[in-house]
Amino acid sequence: MRARWGGNYDEEALRYLDQLFNGILTTQNVNGDLQLDQARKICKLSYEIDCRIRGGDDFDKILTAYDRLVKTAEFTPKNVRNLNDFDSVGELVKWLEKRGWKN
Repeated sequence: MRARWGGNYDEEALRYLDQLFNGILTTQNVNGDLQLDQARKICKLSYEIDCRIRGGDDFDKILTAYDRLVKTAEFTPKNVRNLNDFDSVGELVKWLEKRGWKN
């Protein structure tokens, strides 16, 4: 986890970042290195917002940056991946074969 997030996070922070990142990958259509980078930055911003809330510090600017990045990455509820959708022809064929279809 330290390789992904850097050495300046404690164990609790690393778990938070990893859990949020994996949640994004599971629920959103993340394609390519750019969106992976955006997902990582969203996780870091989210953690920073939580830290500032706990500390009673101002978080308006970072929240604005977070909102902009979420919109830029198109990680919105309308883009949530439907787990019933097929991502490839191979997945469709596998699903059909499980139901008795023969080519």
